[in-house]
Amino acid sequence: MRLKKLLGIVGLGLSLALIVTGCSKNSSGKKEVTFATVGTTKPFSYQNDKGKLTGFDVEVAWEIFKGSKDYKLKIQQIDGDTIYSGLDSAKFDFVGNNLSYTKERGKKYLYSYPTASTPSVLVVPKDSDIKSYDDIGG
Repeated sequence: MRLKKLLGIVGLGLSLALIVTGCSKNSSGKKEVTFATVGTTKPFSYQNDKGKLTGFDVEVAWEIFKGSKDYKLKIQQIDGDTIYSGLDSAKFDFVGNNLSYTKERGKKYLYSYPTASTPSVLVVPKDSDIKSYDDIGG
Protein backbone atom coordinates (compact mmCIF):
# COMPACT_ATOMS: atom_id res chain seq x y z
CA MET A 1 0.00 0.00 0.00
CA ARG A 2 1.39 3.42 -0.97
CA LEU A 3 0.54 5.04 2.38
CA LYS A 4 2.30 2.30 4.33
CA LYS A 5 5.41 2.58 2.17
CA LEU A 6 5.44 6.39 2.38
CA LEU A 7 5.15 6.45 6.15
CA GLY A 8 7.70 3.66 6.55
CA ILE A 9 10.23 5.56 4.45
CA VAL A 10 9.68 9.04 5.88
CA GLY A 11 9.16 7.79 9.43
CA LEU A 12 8.07 9.54 12.57
CA GLY A 13 11.17 9.12 14.66
CA LEU A 14 11.73 6.31 17.10
CA SER A 15 8.12 6.80 18.01
CA LEU A 16 6.32 5.57 14.91
CA ALA A 17 4.46 2.31 15.04
CA LEU A 18 2.38 1.90 11.91
CA ILE A 19 -0.73 -0.11 11.30
CA VAL A 20 -2.69 0.90 8.21
CA THR A 21 -6.30 -0.09 8.57
CA GLY A 22 -9.39 0.56 6.51
CA CYS A 23 -9.37 4.35 6.54
CA SER A 24 -12.82 5.96 6.49
CA LYS A 25 -13.85 8.54 3.89
CA ASN A 26 -14.99 11.96 5.08
CA SER A 27 -17.34 14.47 3.41
CA SER A 28 -14.54 15.68 1.11
CA GLY A 29 -14.21 12.18 -0.34
CA LYS A 30 -10.72 11.82 1.10
CA LYS A 31 -9.75 8.86 3.22
CA GLU A 32 -9.30 9.98 6.81
CA VAL A 33 -6.11 8.78 8.47
CA THR A 34 -5.86 9.14 12.24
CA PHE A 35 -2.53 9.80 13.94
CA ALA A 36 -2.56 9.36 17.73
CA THR A 37 -0.11 10.72 20.29
CA VAL A 38 -0.15 11.50 24.02
CA GLY A 39 0.99 15.07 23.50
CA THR A 40 3.11 15.18 26.65
CA THR A 41 6.62 14.21 25.53
CA LYS A 42 8.39 17.32 24.34
CA PRO A 43 9.95 17.62 21.74
CA PHE A 44 8.13 14.68 20.08
CA SER A 45 4.53 15.68 20.82
CA TYR A 46 3.25 18.35 23.16
CA GLN A 47 0.79 21.22 23.40
CA ASN A 48 2.08 24.67 22.52
CA ASP A 49 1.13 27.80 24.49
CA LYS A 50 -2.17 27.95 22.56
CA GLY A 51 -3.06 24.36 23.45
CA LYS A 52 -2.44 23.03 19.93
CA LEU A 53 -0.58 19.74 19.48
CA THR A 54 2.85 20.18 17.95
CA GLY A 55 6.29 18.62 18.15
CA PHE A 56 8.52 16.61 15.83
CA ASP A 57 6.20 13.63 15.31
CA VAL A 58 3.10 15.81 14.91
CA GLU A 59 4.75 18.15 12.40
CA VAL A 60 6.17 15.26 10.35
CA ALA A 61 2.70 13.68 10.20
CA TRP A 62 1.24 16.99 8.95
CA GLU A 63 3.99 17.29 6.31
CA ILE A 64 3.41 13.77 5.01
CA PHE A 65 -0.23 14.48 4.25
CA LYS A 66 0.08 18.15 3.27
CA GLY A 67 -1.46 18.65 -0.16
CA SER A 68 -2.63 15.04 -0.42
CA LYS A 69 -5.47 14.51 -2.88
CA ASP A 70 -6.36 11.17 -1.34
CA TYR A 71 -5.90 11.49 2.42
CA LYS A 72 -6.96 13.86 5.18
CA LEU A 73 -5.02 13.68 8.45
CA LYS A 74 -6.76 13.74 11.80
CA ILE A 75 -4.61 14.12 14.94
CA GLN A 76 -5.94 12.62 18.15
CA GLN A 77 -4.51 13.07 21.64
CA ILE A 78 -4.78 9.89 23.68
CA ASP A 79 -3.78 8.36 27.00
CA GLY A 80 -0.42 6.61 26.67
CA ASP A 81 -1.80 3.32 27.97
CA THR A 82 -4.04 3.03 24.89
CA ILE A 83 -1.40 3.37 22.17
CA TYR A 84 -1.08 -0.29 21.23
CA SER A 85 -4.64 -1.34 22.08
CA GLY A 86 -5.88 1.55 19.92
CA LEU A 87 -3.78 0.33 17.00
CA ASP A 88 -4.98 -3.21 17.52
CA SER A 89 -8.64 -2.15 17.57
CA ALA A 90 -8.24 0.27 14.61
CA LYS A 91 -9.23 3.32 16.66
CA PHE A 92 -6.35 5.05 14.90
CA ASP A 93 -4.06 4.22 12.01
CA PHE A 94 -0.60 5.14 13.29
CA VAL A 95 1.01 6.58 16.40
CA GLY A 96 3.99 8.67 17.37
CA ASN A 97 5.26 9.34 20.82
CA ASN A 98 8.88 8.41 21.42
CA LEU A 99 7.93 4.74 21.65
CA SER A 100 10.54 2.11 22.31
CA TYR A 101 11.16 -0.70 19.87
CA THR A 102 11.24 -4.25 21.16
CA LYS A 103 11.58 -7.48 19.18
CA GLU A 104 8.12 -8.53 20.36
CA ARG A 105 6.55 -5.26 19.17
CA GLY A 106 8.56 -5.45 15.95
CA LYS A 107 6.81 -8.71 15.08
CA LYS A 108 3.43 -6.99 15.23
CA TYR A 109 4.07 -3.36 14.22
CA LEU A 110 6.07 -1.58 11.55
CA TYR A 111 8.52 0.91 13.07
CA SER A 112 10.25 3.72 11.22
CA TYR A 113 13.98 4.22 11.22
CA PRO A 114 14.99 5.90 14.50
CA THR A 115 15.64 9.63 14.40
CA ALA A 116 16.40 9.94 18.11
CA SER A 117 17.35 7.80 21.06
CA THR A 118 16.47 8.03 24.68
CA PRO A 119 19.11 6.36 26.80
CA SER A 120 17.94 4.53 29.89
CA VAL A 121 19.49 5.77 33.09
CA LEU A 122 19.26 4.83 36.72
CA VAL A 123 19.56 7.51 39.37
CA VAL A 124 20.32 6.57 42.98
CA PRO A 125 21.81 8.40 45.96
CA LYS A 126 25.63 8.64 45.88
CA ASP A 127 25.98 6.37 48.90
CA SER A 128 23.72 3.65 47.42
CA ASP A 129 24.89 0.05 47.09
CA ILE A 130 23.36 0.03 43.61
CA LYS A 131 26.13 0.48 41.06
CA SER A 132 24.62 -1.16 37.95
CA TYR A 133 21.33 -2.43 36.52
CA ASP A 134 22.27 -5.91 37.72
CA ASP A 135 22.15 -4.64 41.32
CA ILE A 136 18.39 -3.90 41.11
CA GLY A 137 17.27 -7.44 40.35
CA GLY A 138 14.42 -8.84 42.44
